[in-house]
Amino acid sequence: MEKPQLPKWIVVMLRWICPAELFEMIEGDLIEQFNADVQRFGPARARRKAILHALDFIRLGIIARNGMPSFNVPMTFHFFRFFFRGMKRHAGYSFINISGLALGLATVLLMMIYVLDEYRYDRFYKDSEKIFRIVSKIDMGGEVLHTSFSPNALSDAIKQDYPQIEYVTRATLFGMSQPLTSDKSEVYAQGLAADQAFFNIFSFTCIEGNLATALDPSDLSAIVITKDLATKLFGQYHDVVGNTLRDGRHIAAVIENVPNNSHIRFEFVTGFMPYSPGMAIWGNFGSYHYVKFKDTRNVPEVQRSLQTLMISRLNADPHTAGFKGALRFQPLTSIHWDDVTYSMEPAGKGNKQYAIIFSVLAVFILAIACINFTNLATVRGIRRAKEIGVRKTIGAVRFQLVTQLLGESLIAATIAMSIALLIAALALEPFNALTQKHLAFDYQSFGVPLLISFGAMILSGILSGIYPAFVLSSVKASSLMKGAPSANIGGGYLSKSLVVLQFTFSIMIVSGTLVVYSQLQYIQNKNLGYQRENIIRIHKGSKKYTLLKAALLTHPGIKSVCAADQNLTQVFGAGGIDWAGRTTTGAVLVHSIAVDPDFVETMKISLVKGRNFSPDGNLDTASLLANEEAARLFAIGDPIGLRVQGINKGGATVVGVVQDFHFKSIHEKVAPILIQRRDNEFNYNNIMIRVEGDMQQNIATIEKIWKQFNAEDPFLYSFMDDDFASLYRAEEVTETLFKLFAGLGIVIACLGLFGVSSFTLEMKNKEYSIRKVFGASSSSLFYSSTIHHLTLVFIATIIAGPLAYYFAAQWLGTFAYHTALSIYPFVIAGLVSIVLAFATVAYQSARVAVTKPNAILRAE
Repeated sequence: MEKPQLPKWIVVMLRWICPAELFEMIEGDLIEQFNADVQRFGPARARRKAILHALDFIRLGIIARNGMPSFNVPMTFHFFRFFFRGMKRHAGYSFINISGLALGLATVLLMMIYVLDEYRYDRFYKDSEKIFRIVSKIDMGGEVLHTSFSPNALSDAIKQDYPQIEYVTRATLFGMSQPLTSDKSEVYAQGLAADQAFFNIFSFTCIEGNLATALDPSDLSAIVITKDLATKLFGQYHDVVGNTLRDGRHIAAVIENVPNNSHIRFEFVTGFMPYSPGMAIWGNFGSYHYVKFKDTRNVPEVQRSLQTLMISRLNADPHTAGFKGALRFQPLTSIHWDDVTYSMEPAGKGNKQYAIIFSVLAVFILAIACINFTNLATVRGIRRAKEIGVRKTIGAVRFQLVTQLLGESLIAATIAMSIALLIAALALEPFNALTQKHLAFDYQSFGVPLLISFGAMILSGILSGIYPAFVLSSVKASSLMKGAPSANIGGGYLSKSLVVLQFTFSIMIVSGTLVVYSQLQYIQNKNLGYQRENIIRIHKGSKKYTLLKAALLTHPGIKSVCAADQNLTQVFGAGGIDWAGRTTTGAVLVHSIAVDPDFVETMKISLVKGRNFSPDGNLDTASLLANEEAARLFAIGDPIGLRVQGINKGGATVVGVVQDFHFKSIHEKVAPILIQRRDNEFNYNNIMIRVEGDMQQNIATIEKIWKQFNAEDPFLYSFMDDDFASLYRAEEVTETLFKLFAGLGIVIACLGLFGVSSFTLEMKNKEYSIRKVFGASSSSLFYSSTIHHLTLVFIATIIAGPLAYYFAAQWLGTFAYHTALSIYPFVIAGLVSIVLAFATVAYQSARVAVTKPNAILRAE
């Protein structure tokens, strides 16, 4: 049996910290004590006791007596001078090494501030962990609707029966920007109606006025405005409380601007008007509800109780009997990143999955850059073996060598970090434009990312300096002078493994880029069931819609006009329905949209069965069009003539069936929807105009006519294809970032391969020259020197392919409709990497293959 030995790292540590004259005595005592402990306690306990004894020697009195040379100013300047002299001598190597790490660090900086900004949504509110939003899940008979609205009657019930809740408030955002007019200017601003408790829940900083009384229900003319809105209206934000707007409302308070990372955004707040009779019922899901708990441990109990109360009240109403659904207390801090997408969100929702993807991509890029930095620094250190041997010969001690070599790596990493900060600062504005953020180069945004990047910089510097600093400094000078340590570094497993790892990450990113691009092309080319091109959408209805429509149609560039109560790309309206012959039980809720008679024609929706709405309003006041999914839901064969209850007073009759069309993101399947005819002009919130010809001229014409009939309302419009594209803004950002990351990854990896191959081939110059002397051809040498590196990239392709395929399949699974996943993106990514790697190595290999042997062997 092998005799237990004192751990070697203990001896190494003591050799470093103890004076030379004490080391042998201390080592002997430790070994003697260790052997005695082995006999008495056994090897395991003896080792633990030896570690404790060794750590006891880490004392200032002992360390101060050791003979390690200390830093001095002249020596420090010498290190810097020697480092920059080496950079100048090997400019190409230095550029590759430092620029690669700088790009990696800059990427991590930008991505970290993006992810942290997403994570910090709503966390700035005081007691944010106690604030919850009440959201609803409604079973719509085959489809589940998640909505951020909850029953209107909820607020009163909470106030009366739930003392566990400290505050509750209702809130509703105005659908459009509202005109506010002072004596100095008129401004359109986004508004919010809320109860008095709103400012007890959301801790906005009050600049002027009293938020405790600002939304007093007895004074609905009071209005709270933000700092920026006050400046726009009055030219200043101080001394404006008490001023009256032209519509009679008066300024009750001024607050700081709503932060950009708040899920609920507004420029002014007014009091919540009392519900009209019939509105404050449990079956009307029409407002947001926020609550603040006294103790969050009561959340599950209150949620169950409110759920039971809601179901009992809905079942007591014949219109909502059989309702299936649930309430949920959604933590304020999880709204932006919730896994469930809720309709009627007051602001754009974040995507936790994409934040994770971006973080992983940034880590990949940093890993590629750090591997590149470490690999090149390592092989560069090996090239300095003879230099280190000479230094040791003339008296340099190990501490001096380690300090210099490790210090040089840290200096290079520090330079890379400085360049990374500059790149991040310059790239911040275009990055904000890409991600639609308002990130700033300040401590709040950059503090944590900077610390993380600084840690990565230190780690990179240490890792890249470990081999030359510790391994070479421990080798005898005679061996270094003979070049022994460098004999096998070019083909070493470490160098090969790092190259494979670099290209594995790069190929995965390139594969992901191709998959994301393919899915976006699929989305852009998918048949939505209607034609979104050449449609201008006005974001507001008109009280004189009939006259407006007639005037628009007199112009040759305008082909058709229609109106609807919702944006066709985001239809969230839903209601309970019933029909004769229904075999299912429980309430059935379906989406619905109210339109004018020309909706189907203007949007180019195909009629499958029956007829379209009649232009004669009196004929179709109680008629419906159903999509194919709704027709399948009815389950009666031919739905034409079916009487549906719940849509209008007295019900409505299905007169036609239209082809299924997408009225939400294609992340979701097409759901049943009923299209109803509406003649109330004021209830149209969207006007769609199909045009042809000169787009700018058509827009000018539409705006001119709009102002004739709606002089007091702003002309706000968008293109329907832009509305559709906005649903996939996150995917577009993902594609752009993937392209950027793919380019960075491949460039950094190829730069690293260029540096490593250059060193490897340089180390084999003599070998190739001897082989040429013995008859080897230039082509055979070119092949052997090239295939070595291409094999590494091929191995990386084999590893990256299955991994990239798995993650791509997971991402595509988030879409209800997606492109078919084939092997082509992964094959193309591998081939691109191999071709680029060949181009990178070929130059070096060709140079070595054609070099004359006598030029290399002359010195032998």
